[in-house]
Amino acid sequence: MTATATRKSVLQLEKQYWDAMKAADYRTVEKLTAEPCIVVGAAGAPAATKTQLSEMRKTSDSRAEPPPP
Repeated sequence: MTATATRKSVLQLEKQYWDAMKAADYRTVEKLTAEPCIVVGAAGAPAATKTQLSEMRKTSDSRAEPPPP
């Protein structure tokens, strides 16, 4: 795979991830999340399992905002 193709693939996956976050499609979010993952937020940047990430999202009143382009 060329660098351009790899970049395009990564950007497509990132867009799919953020679209799923905005739509509260946690099944897709979980599918696209590595384990463990790093969750960055106001409380810091702890490592989390997919299950922990799912629970955080279900109990959080915060909204996911994608990083600026």
